[in-house]
Amino acid sequence: WGTERGSGFHELLGALAEAAPPTRIRISSVELRFLDDRLLEAMASAPALFCRHLHVPLQSGSDRLLEAMNRRYTAAEFLARIRRAREALGSVGLTTDVIVGFPGEGEDDFRRTLEVCAEAGFHRIHAFSFSPREGTPAADLGGTVGGDVKRERIARLAELARDNLEKFVSSELKGPLEVVFEGEEEPAPRREGYSSEYLRVRSGTVPVPGSRLVRVRSWSLEGPGLVVRAPLEGPAYHS
Repeated sequence: WGTERGSGFHELLGALAEAAPPTRIRISSVELRFLDDRLLEAMASAPALFCRHLHVPLQSGSDRLLEAMNRRYTAAEFLARIRRAREALGSVGLTTDVIVGFPGEGEDDFRRTLEVCAEAGFHRIHAFSFSPREGTPAADLGGTVGGDVKRERIARLAELARDNLEKFVSSELKGPLEVVFEGEEEPAPRREGYSSEYLRVRSGTVPVPGSRLVRVRSWSLEGPGLVVRAPLEGPAYHS
């Protein structure tokens, strides 16, 4: 954003922090080259406005495959920026994209991807099975990875993400969660929404209002997300 005018995404975030009404803004996806200190400082300057979540596409933890994908970073550089994000933002939910079965991806390449995802602590990993697109350089590469291997690797990534989720919930979630539940404002049970950290939250039998911020003071991890035990209603504003 703004590169044609010599400005950057961090400046947009700064303007939003000054002008936006009380609300909640989630940055859906940030390529590593844009995840610089200026962006992190803009987010940290307005913690009530920006969600404590970053989605940073990794694609692969193998430097060899990153080069083949024309990704202009190494695994070490990627992890360094993730560490910097944690330093700047504190307890932050991290999610990513991974391409599984890129041509020539061997077990060592995939093992490195698992290692990077584990170290980064991604609690949700969007794993995409590689499929060639006509006219792209990757379509002409050899070393096709079989479908069974792709499915097995996707399952291993899902298992790792679950492990990371459990660690994140048990060690990093402190104090009330800020959740916006879907639905009408009138309180009702069995609603779903997302916390600031991009954790799926179900209200269970606890009535909660929808379309506004709710602070949840007690929860438990069940299945793919959190279940509310006792909500504490927060500021009445629309998300």
